[in-house]
Amino acid sequence: MSTMKLTLDSWKKIKKDLLKTHPQKTFMLKANMKSILGFIVRYSNPNHEVFINLDFFDERKRTLFLMQYSDMIEYPKTTQHNPL
Repeated sequence: MSTMKLTLDSWKKIKKDLLKTHPQKTFMLKANMKSILGFIVRYSNPNHEVFINLDFFDERKRTLFLMQYSDMIEYPKTTQHNPL
């Protein structure tokens, strides 16, 4: 499992785009998200800043997600992003 940390604004843009091709019910159950999208969403609130953690369970779906949404992804400033 790999985790990607995003800003709330970034997640809102991505989810809006995902809703064009996936019904709302996809996002209502973690099991649906995991099987259809390859990840689940966790919200975290350290120091009163809301971040989104995407926990990927399928490396191919993670790669596809990065290819599709790389222009929308904003990493939190407090996160040390290391792509390696």
